[in-house]
Amino acid sequence: MTNRFLASAMIVMLAAGGAAAEDMNHAGMAGMSGGSMSNDAASAVPEQAAKAQLGSLTLSDGYLKAMVPGQPVGGGFVTIRNDGKEPDRLVSIATPLSTRGELHEMSMQGSIMKMRKVPDDFVIAPGQTLTMEPGGYHLMFMGMKMPFKAGETVTVTLTFEKAGKVDLQMPVVMMHGRL
Repeated sequence: MTNRFLASAMIVMLAAGGAAAEDMNHAGMAGMSGGSMSNDAASAVPEQAAKAQLGSLTLSDGYLKAMVPGQPVGGGFVTIRNDGKEPDRLVSIATPLSTRGELHEMSMQGSIMKMRKVPDDFVIAPGQTLTMEPGGYHLMFMGMKMPFKAGETVTVTLTFEKAGKVDLQMPVVMMHGRL
């Protein structure tokens, strides 16, 4: 089993038990990366990944992870590049398929994988790129009304402090042949 699969399984199990909140411990998951994308993770980005331009922001590689029936949380990823002269901030996310969207990060603290809500939004500095990827920063959707199903496309609204709102049509993909 891969570390990404274990992380997904742990999130599903913890969330199903009501622990998908602010701060989760994921013991025994050493070796997962919180920052850089490996070739394995890069291959997960679908060819039809969502793309958009919103002012000086370029959004690319947007996709959602397929969910198992009954899973109460869903996740997604997108890359945001700021080619402007001012920083911008991703302040909220939403989809009609969930009641709440949050910006999250996963990081290793010793041998413990921690997932938590990002307290101050995502700031994208001028000339910088924010890459959301498995094992690092990600979009988290809670209170699912319907699961993200592989092969479908879901509208996700990203709201930025300066650039405004954009609706991305994000494909739903299975990760490494698994949900």
